[in-house]
Amino acid sequence: MRVIKVLYPQKVPHLVDLLRNGTIRGKKYYALTTLFNLSINHANKGRAVRASIVTPLLQLVKDTNLGMIDEALSILLLKFRSKTRDWRA
Repeated sequence: MRVIKVLYPQKVPHLVDLLRNGTIRGKKYYALTTLFNLSINHANKGRAVRASIVTPLLQLVKDTNLGMIDEALSILLLKFRSKTRDWRA
């Protein structure tokens, strides 16, 4: 499995801001995709949470018109999944 790391950790808050305030295209094709890929690496989960990612993700789940529910829920699942324990067990 290939691990994606943040080369510039200060960019995570900018991605979260784009998720919160960006256009639909920016949110879906840039911010959500990038944040999902970054969330695969455990070290990036904390960065995203500290950048207040949870609230904009919940907003995307509530807004059915944007069509980003699956993507937002996938990131939330990665955020709260334990590093040491399989959540399905």
